[in-house]
Parts: sequence; C-alpha cells; structure tokens
Amino acid sequence: MKMSLAAVAEALGCSGENIIWEDGVCGGDVPRDSRSFPWSGGTFRRAEIDSRSAGAGDLFFCLPGRRADGHDFALAAARAGACAIVARRNPFAPGTALSAPLPPVFLVPDVAAALRRLAACHRQGCAAHVVGVTGSAGKTSVKEALAQVLAGHARTERSPLNRNNGIGLPQSMLNADTEAVFWVMEIGISLPGDMDELAALLRPDTGLILNAGQAHLEGLGDRGPAYYKARLLPHIPDGGRLLYSGDYPDLERAVSGHAGRLENGDLETAVFSFSREDVFCRAVYEGGGEKGRGRYSVIVREEKLRRRREASSPASSGGGMRFSLEAPFRGDMGAENVAAIVATALRLGLSPEEIRAGLASAVPPAQRACRSRRGAFLVLDDSYNANPLSAGRMLEAAREMAAEEGLPLILVMGDMEELGAESETAHELLGRRMAGTRPRLAFWKGRYGQAVRKGMAGAGYAGPLLPLAEAGDLAAGLDSRGIGKGLVLFKGSRLNRLEDLAEAFSRMCEKE
Repeated sequence: MKMSLAAVAEALGCSGENIIWEDGVCGGDVPRDSRSFPWSGGTFRRAEIDSRSAGAGDLFFCLPGRRADGHDFALAAARAGACAIVARRNPFAPGTALSAPLPPVFLVPDVAAALRRLAACHRQGCAAHVVGVTGSAGKTSVKEALAQVLAGHARTERSPLNRNNGIGLPQSMLNADTEAVFWVMEIGISLPGDMDELAALLRPDTGLILNAGQAHLEGLGDRGPAYYKARLLPHIPDGGRLLYSGDYPDLERAVSGHAGRLENGDLETAVFSFSREDVFCRAVYEGGGEKGRGRYSVIVREEKLRRRREASSPASSGGGMRFSLEAPFRGDMGAENVAAIVATALRLGLSPEEIRAGLASAVPPAQRACRSRRGAFLVLDDSYNANPLSAGRMLEAAREMAAEEGLPLILVMGDMEELGAESETAHELLGRRMAGTRPRLAFWKGRYGQAVRKGMAGAGYAGPLLPLAEAGDLAAGLDSRGIGKGLVLFKGSRLNRLEDLAEAFSRMCEKE
C-alpha cells in the first residue's frame, strides 16, 4: 500500500506555507494542515523522476541533473496525470492551466534528499523481508535471478535492473509494495559514504555480499571495495543475517573487522563459495547445459551456519545435503552466483526443489550474458558494464561456449572505467586474459587499446587488435579476414555504448 498524499506531505515536512495548490501561490488562505486539503486522502501510484515515464497517479520528483533540470519537465508530468510534484521551487509559470487542476507541489530544500526521506518512511511500513544485494560484479544478475526464484515461492518485489544508487534505490523502494513477502534490492556504491547512506536507508533483514574485486577504484581506492562492501553489516537490524563469499580474503578480513557485532550473537552469518569446502554452501560448475546454461552441483553443510543466539531460523535442509541444478550462468562466475542464490533462498525457507525450479526458468537481464543466434553468429551480449573481475570471468565463459559450439571466438571489448591509477595495469592484464582465450579476432573501443595490445602480445597473441567505432568496422574486419561465423562477445563499461554496437551488428547479421 502506498502512502497517502497527506502522509507524503507530513513526511517531507510540508504544510500550507510550502505547498502550492490551485492558485499557484504559497500560504494565503490555504489550510496549514496538509490533511485538510481535498487531495490529502489520495495515494500515489509510483514515484517517478522521468516525465517520459510519468503517468496517472504518479508522484513526480523534480531532480536537478547535469544536462537537464526536472523542474523543466514538471508540466509534462502534470499533463501525463501526476498526482503531486516534489520540487525545490514552483515549476509552473504564472497562469499555467490544464484541463484538470494542477497537481499540488510540495516544496523542499533538496529534492534528492526528499526522495530518500520518503523512501525511509515507506520502508518503516514494509511488512516484507528485505534482501540487500551488493558486490563488485554480477550483482544485478544475482538480484534478478534470486527475485525470480523467490517469486515462485511468494510475492516478491525487486529493484528494476541496476537502479541501485542514491536515486535508483529509494525510487525502487517507493515503488515496491509493502505487502509483498520479499523485497530484493540492489545496492551499488562508488564513493566511501555510499554504503552507509544506502544501507541505512534500506535496512536489509538479509544482507548478501556477492564478491569484492577491482571496481570503482577512483572513488574507493583509499581502503578498497571490500572494506566498503562490508559496511553493509552494521546496517542489518538485530535478528537479521549476513551471507558473504569466502573466496575473497580482503572481504573476509573486512567482515571480521566487525567482530563486535558478530560476537553479540544477534546476527546469523553464512559463508558461500565456489572453491572452498569449509562453508555453508558451495556450488561446483559441472559444465555446459542446454541453451548456454550451466550445470552445477550444490553442497550444503548446516554445521557451518553461524546461527543467531536464542533465535529460531527458517526450516531449510535440517542438515547437510547435495543436489544438482541448471542456471543461466557459466563457469566459476556462475558457481559463485548459484552458491549465493541457493544459500540465501535456503535461509529464507525455500526448499531445494523450489530453488531448482526457479533457477531452471530464470532469465538473465538485458546486456548481462544474453545469448542469441544472429544468422551464422552467436552473439553474447554482456555489454552493460565491466571491471577486471567481471571481464575476466566473461572471457572464460565465452571461450568455453565457443569451444562447445565449434565456433571461432571474436572479442569486441571496451575500456573498463573508474579504475584510477590502476587503469593501465588493469588493461594490460585484461589483454593477457583476452589472449588466453585464443580469439580468432579482437576489436577494441576506447583509450586503453595500447595497454591491452601490450598485454595480448606479452601473452603470445600475434593477431590484430582492431579499433572499433561502429558496427560497420566490425563487419568489415570480419569480411576482410573471411570470417563468416563465430561467437561474438561484447564486453565493456557503460561509456563505450557497446550495447548499440551489439544491436546494430545483430541487425546486420539477420539481414544477410
């Protein structure tokens, strides 16, 4: 259930003096108590920040941006049927009129802060068990798959795609139904204070730290990603649980830095892994399955679960067990994802059968290891983002898929952003990993091509690394070398817009 507009106004600290309604002026004869307005009993449908997506009954936030100001689009949102506007100033020019009355405007000093404040109030009324997912690589894929698994058991809400920052997370929370059984929300961080701000907002009942690798080093380089990922732990309420990977020594050290909280006995902890046996849940990759999926064995050891003191735990296995399943992942990357999902779902009360069925039908989100046949080519689109951890794992998955299909491997790669002083070294190491896949041909988009070329040459790759600007360059490079089929991997950071190249290349293949 969404909050009433009166509750919204109250949560934002708005009364008659900072609510604009009907005549376009503040104060005057309007009532000071927001509950006295004719619209006060109504509820909003969704929180929206983009007027192009706004619709009837939405609460529109006029967020300022680097290229556009949401105040300039408030009228478009009102015309689309927004029921109220949150703004720093009056977004409507004098004399503005619509066929229906203009929606009320709640004036606040900081619109982004108001969005977070309202999300925190919404969270207080949430009956769902809230799962917060974070990590350096693959967290969106895990969040989506976990939500699909849980949805087979009970009503589940999740944050859309990668809406995981200081704007996307509170918007996702406001748009989630408080009557759902589960919320699965993603937390993304790039600066030192991000986790403390976002985790304090979400207050997850279950925290899941998928991994910790080189990512956002420009912002997190002082103490490193693992330290800041582990900052999730202090914001899990008493009686909650933390699940984290045991495959990253830095992460284990960072979690152990919260020994006081762990020793209190009010927090259940469980470790998962794709390489260690001394953990609660381990997943082992067994090879490729149908349609590019992976086959996994899962080993669960209940004695490795650190339970809360004097607290009951959901019924799950009741002891150790082993079972097999298929999932929309491959390799060690997939084993890590599977271990995290299974460990979380078991602790939330799902049976192995429910987890197996959920993962069997789970579909990866767009631009995350999405596999499609395009004429004679098999396109593997993992173009949404990249860092050393995710790029290295996807290269290995692509190499394996190409070998299974009997296809030459073509790499279409782009810069990994936000690595700071480690950029040159990281790209040279990436070049070595690219060479290790023995590609038939490689393309590069971005400014670190020289470092990648150096790494590839050092690892024995004698072929070319072709510069790439548009899909035509890719087609021309393949044609000039007589390559008429292959598995084409697209992988790079957002700035490269490789998804546009993947889409254009796919269209070209289908026309042939």
